This record gives sequence, C-alpha cells and structure tokens, in this order.
Amino acid sequence: MPKEEELECEEEPGTMFRDDDPDKSIKKHVILSIGSHDSTDQDTDKKPKDADYSVLTPPLSHEIEVSILARVPRSEYWRISTVNKRFLSLLRSGEIYSLRRDIGVREPSVFVLASGESSWWAFDRRFRSCHKLPILPSDWSFVLGDKETLSAGTHLIVSGKEMDGLVIWRYSCPA
Repeated sequence: MPKEEELECEEEPGTMFRDDDPDKSIKKHVILSIGSHDSTDQDTDKKPKDADYSVLTPPLSHEIEVSILARVPRSEYWRISTVNKRFLSLLRSGEIYSLRRDIGVREPSVFVLASGESSWWAFDRRFRSCHKLPILPSDWSFVLGDKETLSAGTHLIVSGKEMDGLVIWRYSCPA
C-alpha cells in the first residue's frame, strides 16, 4: 500500500518569460507516492510503461486532451510544449488553434517593434510572456524606414517602403 508524503518546494524565479519578483517565493505542495517493492512480483513479464502517462492517472482521449489544451492561455504554451513530445506535436499541428477559433477563445496581445530592430515581439496583455514573430524578409530600406501598422482581427498588417516601392506584410496571429 503506497504511503503519501507532502513536501514543500519553491519555484525558481527569473525565467525569461515571466515577470517574477526574485524576492517572492511561490510555494507549491507536491504529493509523492512512495510504494514498496515486493520481490515476488513478476517484473520481467511487465512491459515498460509509456513515459507520457503517469502511473497514477489514466490516459485521456485525444479529443479531451485537445479540448483542455485549447482552453489554456496561449502564453503558457511554451510550458506545455516541454511536458512531452505528444503535447509539442499537438501545438505544432495547429489543431489546438483551430479548436480555439471554433469555441471562440480570444486573448488580447500587444505587438512591439523596437526602433532599429527587424523582429516584432508579441506580449500577453500582462507582459508576463512574449514570443518573437518571424523576421519580415525585406530589404534594408524597409527595416530602417517608416512603417505603418494595423491590427485587424487575428492579423498584424505592416506597410512600408522598399527599394522597389510600397510593400505590405501580414502576420497571421492565430487565437
């Protein structure tokens, strides 16, 4: 019969995507299950367990996993992608973004382009998480010149002037 032991641990502050105060420590309670090993068990007949599933939790169906992940804030997707390869592939497939659009999940974002930079940054509304948008494949005159921007729905539209004339770029920012 497994014993349960409660431990306190502190989360490490100062990750790149978080706006944590290093003086604050967030305490979490973790329950560890400690089991005894019986030498009479036939361990050699058992197949190795899938690393994606915990021994204590039964597996969820694919539809339920996607439905749950679609409701998680987009700013936390970088954490989810580190859980296992299956979650990473779900995020890369775009299936979660389609479901978010279907169920009407909307999250405000703030887009920033610093002067002289060629990359835009997307921040969540509380500036706790950010990600870099792909670099626009434009020439030096566009990068250094004036640009006009417009946000329309799930698109960020950037217009400016290149050597050959006016150009308009559009970022598609899924919900």
